[in-house]
Amino acid sequence: MGRTYERKTERKLVTSQQLKEAKNLMAKGLSMRKAAKTVGLPESTLRTRISSGKACSNLGRFKVTFSEDQEREIAQHCKDLDNLFYGMTISNLRRLVFSYAEANKIQHRFDQSSKMAGHDWVGGFLSRHPELGLRQSQPTSLARAIGFNKTQVKRFFSNLKSLYDENKFEPSQVYNMDETGMSTVPKKTPKVISVRGKKVVGKIVSAERGVTVTAVCSMSATGYFVPPVFIFPRKKVKPEFLDDGPNGCKGFASDSGFINSDIFLSWLEHFVNHVRPEKERPVLLIMDNHSSHISLEVSLYSRKHHISILTLAPHTSHKIQPLDRSFFGPLKTKYSIECDTWMNQHPGRGINIAQVVKLFNGAFQKVATVGNASSGFAVSGIYPFNEHLFDDGDFAPASVTDRFNKDDEEHQMELEDDEGVAVAIDKIVSTSAENSTPSQTVSSEIAPSQTTPSPTVIFTTPAVTVATLSPLPKAIPTQKKKRKGLKSEIISSSPFKNDLEAKQTEQEKSNNKKKNYPKSVKKMPARPFSPDPNIPGPSGLCKKPQSQLNDYFCALCGEKYIDPPSEEWIQCVKCQIWWHEQCTTYENGVFYCDFCDEE
Repeated sequence: MGRTYERKTERKLVTSQQLKEAKNLMAKGLSMRKAAKTVGLPESTLRTRISSGKACSNLGRFKVTFSEDQEREIAQHCKDLDNLFYGMTISNLRRLVFSYAEANKIQHRFDQSSKMAGHDWVGGFLSRHPELGLRQSQPTSLARAIGFNKTQVKRFFSNLKSLYDENKFEPSQVYNMDETGMSTVPKKTPKVISVRGKKVVGKIVSAERGVTVTAVCSMSATGYFVPPVFIFPRKKVKPEFLDDGPNGCKGFASDSGFINSDIFLSWLEHFVNHVRPEKERPVLLIMDNHSSHISLEVSLYSRKHHISILTLAPHTSHKIQPLDRSFFGPLKTKYSIECDTWMNQHPGRGINIAQVVKLFNGAFQKVATVGNASSGFAVSGIYPFNEHLFDDGDFAPASVTDRFNKDDEEHQMELEDDEGVAVAIDKIVSTSAENSTPSQTVSSEIAPSQTTPSPTVIFTTPAVTVATLSPLPKAIPTQKKKRKGLKSEIISSSPFKNDLEAKQTEQEKSNNKKKNYPKSVKKMPARPFSPDPNIPGPSGLCKKPQSQLNDYFCALCGEKYIDPPSEEWIQCVKCQIWWHEQCTTYENGVFYCDFCDEE
């Protein structure tokens, strides 16, 4: 960590644990020489430590700043923050250690001007705790950290278990489906041989930004891959786009290049044509709960063709989606290599969507293996079924946003209240007094004939813990109402189908109601209607408006509209003529003018 000093000897500290183990071995009959060799110490060192009765706290004239227990507390705090995805940086650790030493009045040699521990201390701390190290972190979205929680994952595995119990699926009947984007400009480029010390090492790619083609992939737990489907960001798909692609692949077009409900239903038909599910041999399809995957048509089609569709919980695909765990990562790596090879073979040309499927096929043939497929289902706990695959450590990041229950909130308020702290201290004092030993200081002498008073024990200020100076992250609960969250569902089940049918019926009723009973508009349009001067009388005003004229007059009083208006104007929903609201009998609801009412 920036230090050039090198130790001259191989001497090591003799810890209290080593000394204790050596004494236990000698008590069991081992000689001092064998005991020293077992615990990793020279015999002379062990003999010296046993004669002195204590372990070696330091080597040379420099002393360690913190005790073993204190360093263990700091190390555990670093592990806790790392499990919550709020890992501590070197700078934060140096500041925390300085504050910890100052708060507990520990003698130290840290820099008072920067108020940080030195790099030497950090290096020694990491060497004394080899389980810790400086690692490159991977960005993880807040939604994924929160979404992968015990409740959501438990619901998914509960649904999966019920489907397994009901249908007795074999591994060849269990499939996973997902989409991924294949860009004409890969995000990663391969490493190249270059000159040492060169600041920028370039590599040719097609363009600054690439065009993304969506690939829809599906695989079974036994390693069968359904021919992929490609979605191009176009109005139509040219046949040559699929040249040299995987056997049986298909292409679709969408304006955005992403999947939608119609394309997903077409993919489902493509899936049925290759998998051939039957009543005696149904199929389980696991996928994410994207809105394009969930519709009444999909539910009815899957029930008709003996497909049980189970959706993942939101934001959990990085943990329990087989394609994400073992297939898409290697696929993207091989695809970037294929793109680089193509660029080397065609200098001066760029990759466009016409070459994407061909390059994809080169990577697909290398990655679509039985091993990758089976390992993806295994590490997700889907097959073989393992609902206890994930432990509390995996769910730790989601605990940051867990709400307190009622008892926890009352306890937290008590600790934050001064009176609550005083009560807690009194409890500690009384408990310690009951457990006091003769070595503790008692303020009064007790006569044998007198009633024994409660002894007063003198306590020092309790040590400040690391968690006090650097609390574990905890989100503050808000009262903001959120929309109903999504969760793992069995789309092909009857209850879910009935819910979709009920929602569709309500939507149709709402659309019909809006169509039959339009709302009155009181805001004047940018280009209001004007009466035709060739048609005299109020009848002409109501029957024949002309939108090409800019002037507008009230149909009753004939007053011209002036912007901004001094009175409220209202429009007839049938003839779309504007009136002063005071010139009508309008009260509420839908407005029909007098002429339209007469008809």
